Amino acid sequence: MTKHLEKTKDLEKILDLLKDISGGKLEVRLTHFKKETLEKDLADGINNILDQTEAFMKEAILSLYEHNKGTSRVRIDRRGYSGTYSHALFQFNLALDRSLRQKEEIETILENLGQAYMTCDRFGAIKGQPSSISKQIFGIDPVGNNFADILELKDEERKGVLEWVKLVFDEPIDFEDLKPIGPKSFDRVGEKYIELDYQVIRNKKGKIARLVIIGTDKTEERKFKEAAAEEAAYVKAILSMVTDKQNFIDFISEVQNILDYLKKTFAKSRGEIDVSHCFRLIHSVKGGSASFGLRKISQLAHKIENEFTNLNITDTKTIREEMAKKRKPILSSLKILDKDLNAFLDKNDNILGLRKILENPSKELTIKKIESLGRKLKLSAGDESNLYKEYLKDFILEPIGDAFQHFERATVQVGEKLGKEVSFEMFNGSIKFYRHSYKPLISSLIHAFRNAVDHGIESSAERKKSRKKASGKIKVHFKTKTVKGNKWILIEIEDDGRGIDPDIIGPLAVEKGVIKAEDLALLKGEEIIQLVMAAGFSSKEEATDMSGRGVGLDAIKFEAERLKGKAWVESELGKGTRLFVEVPLIQEAKKVR
Repeated sequence: MTKHLEKTKDLEKILDLLKDISGGKLEVRLTHFKKETLEKDLADGINNILDQTEAFMKEAILSLYEHNKGTSRVRIDRRGYSGTYSHALFQFNLALDRSLRQKEEIETILENLGQAYMTCDRFGAIKGQPSSISKQIFGIDPVGNNFADILELKDEERKGVLEWVKLVFDEPIDFEDLKPIGPKSFDRVGEKYIELDYQVIRNKKGKIARLVIIGTDKTEERKFKEAAAEEAAYVKAILSMVTDKQNFIDFISEVQNILDYLKKTFAKSRGEIDVSHCFRLIHSVKGGSASFGLRKISQLAHKIENEFTNLNITDTKTIREEMAKKRKPILSSLKILDKDLNAFLDKNDNILGLRKILENPSKELTIKKIESLGRKLKLSAGDESNLYKEYLKDFILEPIGDAFQHFERATVQVGEKLGKEVSFEMFNGSIKFYRHSYKPLISSLIHAFRNAVDHGIESSAERKKSRKKASGKIKVHFKTKTVKGNKWILIEIEDDGRGIDPDIIGPLAVEKGVIKAEDLALLKGEEIIQLVMAAGFSSKEEATDMSGRGVGLDAIKFEAERLKGKAWVESELGKGTRLFVEVPLIQEAKKVR
């Protein structure tokens, strides 16, 4: 049977006190009870609990005060604790609850934006608790991993990123200046494309304590942009076909010849491969395709270029070993490129009937017949006869400017892509030449115009600082001369950009293995800048669809020399650069070996 307590005045005091305690009053105590009574024992037990609570709260308040010293988040009077415990605890709980709610709100916002965030230390090790969407976005649980592992980086790429992370923590220069050097995107997880951004958390001394990595899922946005870019490129290609039919046909014909050569080369199980030559050819396919709006072809050519990037083209043994591994994947990629080119031609055959023109079996035969007729006329009537001159005028010669028309469109479009305003002018383009003999050279010159805009012409802001007009200029001059009875044509491509600095070019050439340091020391400034035309040279650290492979100007030099001519550059810092190509002027139908 349960024994009921008699409701005495002391018991009523205890009940009232318990009500106060439940209301948050922790500073009260029970006193003045008679000894050896049940009420006294109960009161002592309650007082003991309150004493222990006071000690705990005093320590918590001191810690809370020290943590928030100098801030206005929690205000506590250290001169006395009486009456402050419940208020401090209430404030503490309020701040904690607010902090948790803010964290949840931030995570909800980031997740709705398709953003993940995590923090790492100076060694790239992920610390703390990443946002819950991080695993979904990066395809791996960041906890316990390294930033470089999450990005699936290996070897030099991994080393470079981790060095950048350490540099961020050391902060030799402002973080905002270091931030653009870090990885900008991550697209190795399925079809996802993640853009990366960075912030820092600093300690009380202002030093960087953590690097915050923010990943934004831009997959859908990228797909939309890709679709829009594809549509714009398609329109550009159609315009090229309609407005510049002959140059377009010449380019497609040249690409088909290049692909046939490359497929035969890489289909062989044995035999030497001229890696430099193959690289130049595919690079020209990439540049020309982009200028005519064949975006997918240009992208596929860029991927094939990637297969060459690890080759040491000066080491014959390495070339043999690497080519044994790369023959099949490169051949497979070439077949895909060829298939896509043919698909484009089939899709648009109704526009200009390109298939009929390109696949006409009598095309090459017709050219041979015309060349043969020319030789016969020259022998029988003489090269000064009116008949032979009429033959040249009607069947052979055309203005050289016509072959350069498409470069104006390509130059302006590259400028738009890079956010640069560029104008294009041609002078003396009426000089007549035999176009068929110059096709490979003309195809290679796309690199000169792309490089002039990418490397030479400055941004509008930079040009204004240099007191130049905001719009850059690219000019093309054609001149002829006669040396010992032989006619030559000089093609000059001029830009009014920043110029080439030999003090920058020289060390870069040594770093890339183009020249030895001791040999560089013997060269003059005008000789050093010629190194930009060496195989493998590029002033860009990263290869893009625009430049960075180091084979553009090399291709021009190769084609000029194939025609028994030469190519070189002249430059003045702050004023601009001029590329010269001097080759024999061919004004009759003859085969160039």
